[in-house]
Amino acid sequence: MGKEPKTSETRSRRSFSEEFKRDAVNLVAVEGYSFNRAAQAVGVSSNSLRGWYEKYVPEPEACGEDATFREL
Repeated sequence: MGKEPKTSETRSRRSFSEEFKRDAVNLVAVEGYSFNRAAQAVGVSSNSLRGWYEKYVPEPEACGEDATFREL
C-alpha cells in the first residue's frame, strides 16, 4: 500500500497572471490583510503570496530632508 506517484491528472500546476499576483500583493501592502488571510481570499498558499510580495511590493516613497517625524 505505497503511495502512487503524482501524475499530471492528479495534480496540475496552476499559473497566475502578473495582474492577479499584483492584486494579491496589494491586499497585504495596501489593504492591510495578513499574508494568511490574503492568500486564503485569493485561493493560493501563503508561501506563494510571500514570494510574489518580494517581487511585486511597491517601493516606499522617499522622504525629503525636511520630512517631519511622522513622515519618517
